[in-house]
Amino acid sequence: MTTINDRRSPILILLGILVLATAGCGYHLMKTEARTVLIGRIINESLQPQVETRITESLNDLLLAHPVFSPAATSGSADITLSGAIRKFERSPLFFSTGDPPAVTMARYRVAIALSLRERNGTVTDVTVNEEFSINLTGGFDEEKMVAGISDLAAKKILFLLTERYDEKK
Repeated sequence: MTTINDRRSPILILLGILVLATAGCGYHLMKTEARTVLIGRIINESLQPQVETRITESLNDLLLAHPVFSPAATSGSADITLSGAIRKFERSPLFFSTGDPPAVTMARYRVAIALSLRERNGTVTDVTVNEEFSINLTGGFDEEKMVAGISDLAAKKILFLLTERYDEKK
């Protein structure tokens, strides 16, 4: 008669072999070496007020939750110092409602951010992030929510750029 334990043992053996086979293949459950990033001065050269503050806040929030990067308290403790300028934050209408008067129902936002990434060893890399976002405005236009949403998307793009450039353990 076959018992439950007899049926489980081949499954456990196969599971053990699978774990051992993938252990040396470069797969990581958690990164062990964190890189510290100081968000330096980001200048707003666009006409959108406070967008630099929102992007800086979003970047810091993302760094706090990131497994590879963490925010640095000072420039002396930073592996990477990120600074830059928001060169463009523009919006243009895409679609209008048929009402009287017509209202913008969809808009395109263009964001251009010039970044400077300074490493601890003195290497400086200049990068420009150019992004376009289409936003549905049928639920109404809330300037604060719109700036917060676009800033979050821009910060995610910047973090993706950092991950692409500095995460050697992919």
